[in-house]
Amino acid sequence: MAIPSRQIGWGTKDNLLWQISKQLEQLTNVTATASATTTTTTTLPVYKVYTALLTQTGTSNPVATVFENTLGDTIAWTRHGEGNFWGTLSSTFTDINKTYLSASNSFRSNVKDLSFFRLDNNTFVIYNASSTGTLEDEMSAFIEIRVYN
Repeated sequence: MAIPSRQIGWGTKDNLLWQISKQLEQLTNVTATASATTTTTTTLPVYKVYTALLTQTGTSNPVATVFENTLGDTIAWTRHGEGNFWGTLSSTFTDINKTYLSASNSFRSNVKDLSFFRLDNNTFVIYNASSTGTLEDEMSAFIEIRVYN
């Protein structure tokens, strides 16, 4: 990655701090100001996120391959009948206006409908249906849950 320079001299402490701050800003939402007294400011994310590939076969509970989880605890996945799956995490989804859910099929041509919604403060539900609208098992879906501050 090329680092652009500022006109403060390549060998100065301020320039080094400026270069580091540019890389940190791109990677971690952390910004730094180079001056006689250096100040570091942390920008907090506006939401916590859970991103995973959720798979389910037979009559088993869904299994999550988690890509990112900043919600805190692990989500407990359970099967509540054919094509009906629940994710539970205690008191995380407390504000319906600050919870975003997204799900998409993982390249299964026979599944036409995947519904994902918040049930209550602790639980959300995924319905997996065939092209005829019948709930069915054998699911593979990418999901994302965002809980905004």
